[in-house]
Amino acid sequence: MVKFPALTNYWPLIRFLVPLGITNIAIDFGEQSISSLFTVLHDFYEMNYYIALLLEKGLQENSPKYYG
Repeated sequence: MVKFPALTNYWPLIRFLVPLGITNIAIDFGEQSISSLFTVLHDFYEMNYYIALLLEKGLQENSPKYYG
């Protein structure tokens, strides 16, 4: 194994910064996945809303008229 005597003073800093960098990258990926999940859910709910509107409109137009 190659030893770098000039880096011995920086090992505590490196040991702190590497996990910090990994955490920041993980947070960015998490935000992107949550954002895409909300986009998919929004599209799903919007699609269900329009399907319900179409069904309701179709049922109103094709339903028999009862005059009490």
